[in-house]
Amino acid sequence: MKFDSSNSRDRLKTEDPVKKGKEKPTYSDFILHLNNALSNTKAKDPVGPVHKIMKRGFQETIFPYHLEEITRNIFLWESFSRLAVKLAIEVNTGRPSGLIRRLMISIRQEAARRSAFPLEQVPLVTNVPNSERWDILEKWIRSSSWEENHDTHWLRYAFICITSENPTFEEFLIINLLLEKCCIKKKKETDTKKKKAIEPKNYQTFLKQVGGFLAAKKIVTSKINFGMDIHRILKDKFIKLRLNLDTVERDLLREKGRSSELQKQLDETHKDLQGYLEDISRLKKEIGEKDKALDEEKNRFNSLEEHWRRKVERELNGQAYDFKRFFEHEVREARLCLNRESPNIEMALSRIKNMEERLNKMGVTL
Repeated sequence: MKFDSSNSRDRLKTEDPVKKGKEKPTYSDFILHLNNALSNTKAKDPVGPVHKIMKRGFQETIFPYHLEEITRNIFLWESFSRLAVKLAIEVNTGRPSGLIRRLMISIRQEAARRSAFPLEQVPLVTNVPNSERWDILEKWIRSSSWEENHDTHWLRYAFICITSENPTFEEFLIINLLLEKCCIKKKKETDTKKKKAIEPKNYQTFLKQVGGFLAAKKIVTSKINFGMDIHRILKDKFIKLRLNLDTVERDLLREKGRSSELQKQLDETHKDLQGYLEDISRLKKEIGEKDKALDEEKNRFNSLEEHWRRKVERELNGQAYDFKRFFEHEVREARLCLNRESPNIEMALSRIKNMEERLNKMGVTL
């Protein structure tokens, strides 16, 4: 993989993106430092500097085109699988930046593509309990070709696809199966002369240990001891299950006592139920008769309503006709009184007075 860094190495001599205070660089400086770190072949372990640069981020608001450019560069990097494991562990067990959290969406998808993850059968990350999901993942791991080519990249990509931010016991079992599949040897606990691995207090600590092991430049199974860690997790799980079982047994005895009392109440209720059923049958018959009478009253009411509606409509039409004829006559006469050479104002006022009197009789006050 090659990056255009002909004018950038001199700039890096005077400006370190990680050691330069707490201020984040601009995106242009960020991508410049990132490309130079990716193309640096002299570094003892190039993953560390790249991880620090991405962890620091940049000043500008993160847009999709930023994520596309960053992923396009890191996907081509030969150490991408190691970096992806570091970022996955940071997201699942730490406090990742917004940039890393958003990048992990594309990284998980790319890891799924490179590891042939069965996306058509199960989603990458889900918090919904689903036993079928773990069965499918177990078949996928067991059917891998690790024994043939020992592809450490596939091992890392598989780990990224399996882990989540809320690890469960089933997830731990799948990771343990993945480690066993890839020939990780467990040391005996009686070997006290050699340095023991850190004992995990929970699944997240275990994930950090496995992630650190997988993110190493070279995976050496003889240097890792997961025996005590796995034993402790299984033992803790067994203790929890034992406590839950004791609680369930106590609850079962208590519920049996309540069940006998409820059975007696049920027998008494059954006797009362027979009487209630007879009352219900009688009430249904009465309701049917009442409904029939109600329908008859509704029909009679509808007939009366239709009769009075038509009668009122005829009276209103007649009154409207009389009103129109009277006012047309009075207005016409008043207009004739006024539209002449010598207007008869007295007669016009008389016509207007007649209209006012008619309106007053109708209850209209001017």
